[in-house]
Amino acid sequence: GPLHQHGRHIAHQAACVVSTRTVPDQRQQDVVDALRQHLRHEFEKRRSPNRLEITTLSSCDWWEARTSSHIYTAARKALAEAWGISEAEVFAVREGGTMSMLPALEAELGCDSVQMALSQASSAIHLANERIATQVL
Repeated sequence: GPLHQHGRHIAHQAACVVSTRTVPDQRQQDVVDALRQHLRHEFEKRRSPNRLEITTLSSCDWWEARTSSHIYTAARKALAEAWGISEAEVFAVREGGTMSMLPALEAELGCDSVQMALSQASSAIHLANERIATQVL
């Protein structure tokens, strides 16, 4: 920061955003509670006159596709047909991590959902060098 007569200026406030992910059978609220407890514990150890404020911006549970659903088998068959391969060759990753819209859609509409990725493992999704091959599109 800028120089002050007594050294460097120390900001009066600091903020950060922490993003967590869940895995099947892990409740998001348990993760949020554990993170809050850890942050408070570490902050209290410092005996600081400052204050710690924790706000949850959003939270959702995990989602995993049901491979027995009609929509899942139809999507798998369509992918195989589009790529000219057998259904057994369609690589199926059944999880959407914390894709909050999928369980919400399933609950609201009363039906199964399926997520079809437009990427490959080499696409480096969500990384600085993210890319999608034109062949996949």
